Amino acid sequence: MELILVLSWLFVAGRLICYRRNGARYRFWVSLGAYFLMTGAFSRAVLVAVDNQPAHWSEAVVAMGLAALAWRSRGNVACLLGRSS
Repeated sequence: MELILVLSWLFVAGRLICYRRNGARYRFWVSLGAYFLMTGAFSRAVLVAVDNQPAHWSEAVVAMGLAALAWRSRGNVACLLGRSS
């Protein structure tokens, strides 16, 4: 369970970090939301992996769902929010 959770959160953080705008509009609030999502995902992955904090199956489901959304949107948080970029 913990391995799935850590890998899912690391995938979310990595996918958002590797996003390229390619001419899309810069939106401050979307970038700020992406930053908070990246730092939250990475810090939760580190806490579970290093500090051996317990992981619940519901958190793993949420992490896998966000990983699927990050994969589908190719890391575009504006697309996750329903805004075109």
